[in-house]
Amino acid sequence: MFFFPKLRIFYLSQNEFSGSLPAEVFENFRAMINLHGADKCKIEYMSKNLDGDAMYEDSVRLVIKCQEFELERINTIMTVIDLSSNHFEGVVPKTLMELVSFRLLNLSHNNLRGHIPLELGQLNMLEALDLSWNRLTGKVPQELTRLTFLTKLNLSQNLLIGRIP
Repeated sequence: MFFFPKLRIFYLSQNEFSGSLPAEVFENFRAMINLHGADKCKIEYMSKNLDGDAMYEDSVRLVIKCQEFELERINTIMTVIDLSSNHFEGVVPKTLMELVSFRLLNLSHNNLRGHIPLELGQLNMLEALDLSWNRLTGKVPQELTRLTFLTKLNLSQNLLIGRIP
């Protein structure tokens, strides 16, 4: 069974969710795993589904890179996961590393533990990464330097040690 295979914006910030991050759910975000059309020069917008019905008729308000935005039209390359300001525990799920097409990942203000996964360096489309205000430990992985589109990185208020690459 596939849950939300066409989902591009998973925004559940500022709720009271708790427990481990739902790793099995991320496996089914097919639109974030293989984003067809990402190399096109022309930006396309979501408008119709296969039945011809309008998709995302309403606008959406997001906080991206510490600024609030209202998207009246959602372009097809906009892929976001924001689970910030909840009570999630455990580690950053490895299944997130399969979502190579997503642009923004915000897991800040939770109770995540463990190391920052080295595999985050494979998310070459990532523009913003916020893992601040968790209980992450260890060093900042050298692999994060591979994120050439990254414009915002916040790892503050964790238990990290060592040099920043």
